[in-house]
Parts: sequence; structure tokens; C-alpha cells
Amino acid sequence: MSRLLVIFSLILIVVAACSTNPLGPPGKDIIPPDDLVNLLTDLHYFDGVISHHNDILDKSDSIDYYSEIFSKHGVDRIQFEKSMNYYAFDPANFERMYEQVVEKLNRRQSELSAITREDPEAFETENIWDRKSNWSFPDDGANELIDVDVAVEGPGIYTFSAQIRMQPQDFSENPRITLWFWYDDGTEEGYRDYFDEERITKDGRLRNYSITKELTDTNVTRLRGKILNHSNPDSIWVKHADVYNIKLEYQNMP
Repeated sequence: MSRLLVIFSLILIVVAACSTNPLGPPGKDIIPPDDLVNLLTDLHYFDGVISHHNDILDKSDSIDYYSEIFSKHGVDRIQFEKSMNYYAFDPANFERMYEQVVEKLNRRQSELSAITREDPEAFETENIWDRKSNWSFPDDGANELIDVDVAVEGPGIYTFSAQIRMQPQDFSENPRITLWFWYDDGTEEGYRDYFDEERITKDGRLRNYSITKELTDTNVTRLRGKILNHSNPDSIWVKHADVYNIKLEYQNMP
């Protein structure tokens, strides 16, 4: 945390050197000190989550997560930047604010450590896949899809993984893994929040596939999708593929 303060002090110097000195008291676009402390705490906490889970979280989506944090605090990115520029011209006061941020982060870390000591399984991963884990085509159907329809456990990290061998003579067009979070919103298809699709290679090699997405929407009730999804029109054709060790893992993130 001490390194955090050093880095922050350097940022203040750069910001102050590149900004126009604000005149008079803070206007309505400047975030109040206590509110900014809470916002900075959440931003740094999220950065810590990204750093710790860099193997399962997509950093390219970080802008969306930051937007959610800004929305939670009722501000936007422009208001945040204006506030940072404004407070940069009183480094002593801003350093005191940042000491509060560090204190809040330390307190949050202590709380999470206490949770882990009291409940060692709080951060463990649970496999919630409820169908058979191994499939072979065409033995399990000429051109069947492996349907996914599993009840979610709540907010957290969901990771689908499997080993798939698709032969070159497989007749699937655009073979892929398609997954989405779902709930009934009164429409015909329901609400869908899609994972990034994973394309399947038809080269006869056994390959590992994995897709991860974080769930934050508490309205979601199901995780649905299609393994060995395809774009073929309805007709008679045959798949030649094997799927092994299907897992759908859930990790709670208090």
C-alpha cells in the first residue's frame, strides 16, 4: 500500500503540471471528498481483482466494469477526471484522502481474510454441470446439439471447459460453443447475455476449450447454450466429433 501512495503522488504531480488551476470552490461537477474516497476504493479493489484473476477475467472488458463502478456511484468518467484534476492542486489534502482509500482497502482485505478463515470453501470452485461429461458423434446422434440449461448459483465467475476432437470429415458448418446467461423478461427468447463464442477446429486433434464470463445481474436464473453449435440448415448430415470432460465451474466472489 505504501507503494500505492508513492505512485499516486507522482500522478498528482503530472496532473497538476498538465491542468488548468481551478478557481474558487468546487462546482457541482466536482465529486465531494468522501464520495471520491469511496469511488477510488472501489476502483482500486477492482484492479486488484483483475490482477489476481488475470487468468480468467478478460482485461479487454475492463472499461465496461469501470463504467459499472462509475454508475454505482452516480458519476461519469468526465466528472471523475475533472475531480481528479481539481483535487490535484491540493496535494496534501488529496494525500490524506488517499490514505483513507488505503485504510478502506486494508479493512476490506481483512474482512475477506476473515471470511476465508471462517469458511475455507467461500472461494472454492464448484462444478455445476448436470449432464454426462463425455459424448461421441455420430454414436450420440447424427447431428445432435449438446444443450446447456443449468440453474445459476448467483453472481460470480462461470467457466465452461471441455476437450473436443472434431474430425476433418465432420459436416458441421461454423462449429462453435455458444453460451449465454438467461432470464424470463416476458419476450419470446428471454433476456440473453452472451459469452464470447469459441470456434471449434476441425483437424482431428484433441483440443482444450474454455470460456469464462462473470455474472453480476441478480435477475439471471439460467445458463443456457449449445455445445457443438452449427449453422447448417435442417437436413440429413452427420457429425464426427468427440467431447470429453465437460465442466461448468462456478466460483463465488464475495
